[in-house]
Parts: sequence; C-alpha cells; structure tokens
Amino acid sequence: MNEKQRENAIRSIVLIYAENPATAIKVLKEAAKKSVRQEEAVRLESSAKDAVRFCGKSWKDRCEAMLTENN
Repeated sequence: MNEKQRENAIRSIVLIYAENPATAIKVLKEAAKKSVRQEEAVRLESSAKDAVRFCGKSWKDRCEAMLTENN
C-alpha cells in the first residue's frame, strides 16, 4: 500500500466514526492490542497516531487524549 492509499484508509476509518472521531483512535488501538503479529500491531498503532490529524479542530484534544488512554 502506498502512502496515499494508507492516508485514505485512515481517513475513511475516522469518517466512519464521524459522530465521535476519538472512537476511531480507540478502535485502532484495540485492534493493535488484539493483533497476533507484531508488525501488524505496529502498523495499527501508527495508524491510530496518524488518525489524529483527521479528527478536526473540535475533536483534536480528545483524539490525542485517546492515544495515551489505557484501554
């Protein structure tokens, strides 16, 4: 997957949770925790971090807080 495809995929996940974009971060982090393969977990964690930029101004703080929250 190239960088543009990855960006579009992450943006799509955030849009799915448009009512509460911080949930997208939570879902990505939970998927990383459940991942069996280490490289998959790393990609999902990275995607959660990158998803913050698609949260929008009013959600940015909550999305960033979700990154550090223990699920």
